[in-house]
Parts: sequence; C-alpha cells; structure tokens
Amino acid sequence: MMLWDLSHTLENDQPHFPTHTKFFRMMWNRLEYGDRSAHAQVILGEHSGTHVDAPCHFFPDGDSIDALSLEHFTGPGRCIDVTHVGPDGVVMLEDLQRFEETAGPIQAGEIVLFYFGFDRWWRLGPDGRAYRTAWPGLSGAVADALVARGVKAVGTDAISIDSSRDQSIEAHQRLLSHRVVIYENLTRLDGVVGRRFRFWGMPLKIGGGTGAPVRAWADIE
Repeated sequence: MMLWDLSHTLENDQPHFPTHTKFFRMMWNRLEYGDRSAHAQVILGEHSGTHVDAPCHFFPDGDSIDALSLEHFTGPGRCIDVTHVGPDGVVMLEDLQRFEETAGPIQAGEIVLFYFGFDRWWRLGPDGRAYRTAWPGLSGAVADALVARGVKAVGTDAISIDSSRDQSIEAHQRLLSHRVVIYENLTRLDGVVGRRFRFWGMPLKIGGGTGAPVRAWADIE
C-alpha cells in the first residue's frame, strides 16, 4: 500500500469560503527568544482548509461531527475525473452514468471523490482569490443518485460541493439530509483517479461541531 496525502497545509492567508472565518496562526513562545519550548496559537473555523461537513451544518437536528462514528470517515474510494467541467460549472447525471459505464457501478459504502483539478487555484494571499470565485460543483440530481447508491461520503477539490452559481445549495441539502458527509478543499486527487484505494478523512472531535478540519489521505493498492 502507498499513502497519498489529499490535504492542504493549514497556513495564514489561505483561501476560505467567502462567509467563513479565516485561519490564523501566531507564534506564542519561541526558542530563539529564549523560551524553553516553541508554541503557537491557532484560530480556525470548523470549515478551515481540507475539512468535512456534518449534517448539522444545515440541519438543526442533524448529527454533529462528534456524534458520527469513525466509520463515516473511511471506506473504499472512487475518484471521478470531471476536469471537463470548467469554473462555475456543474457535474450532471450523465457524467456520473458515463463514469459507471466504464469503471463499474458505484457501490453502497463507498466514498466518491470528484476531481475537478480546481486545487490548482489554491494559493496564499491575493493570488488565491480565484479559488474563492466561480468554483464547480454537483447538481442536485447527482447528489440524489449518490444517495440512492448508498455512498457514505462525497468529496471535492473545490471550496464547496455546490457550484458557486447554485444559491439553493442542493447538493449539500440532499447529501447531508441522508447523513452523507461532505469533504471539501481536497487536493492531489489526480493521484487516485482510476485507482483502487481506501479513503481516510479523520476530523477533529469537536463537540457539537458542524464540521471539522481533517487530515485526508488514500491507501492506494
């Protein structure tokens, strides 16, 4: 097995969803200042960087991140190449059907990742602005189809599972209402397209959390 990292590094001035809090890290103790140990203060949102959404992100009665079992966050993975979908675009049901025709049906319990190649816009500071505008996502019909197939999680290398042009956030609504958790801001998905792998995306155990940053990786056969 080969371990393949699917996580962005948490850094100051990284991209963030337009309405979400920013990540901030400040050194508190420094060895070069004569302190006995080095230590930094970190301020972050539940949806900072590579992270997972819990059902209570949109549903008041939905499970929080700490209420979900560890089984929600690992499973056999499938990665679908949708790089033909450009900025602000939407993955349609026919895209999913075309993938299954060549790669085989998606199975219950699988974790399905969508490779847009959008992580190429992830940059620090003003250069990362493109990542926060015109991102691609899934249609409501694709979300419904994934729920019907019994997947346990869905992921994207964009900032949201819904396209920037979808104000109704259909994919979030349809997936989370069925306890299908959502991974966002993944990276390096090109390394798992067309391969057999097991996905891991373990979140911080935040009490009542609507989501949590994760260290995501793939065990590739």
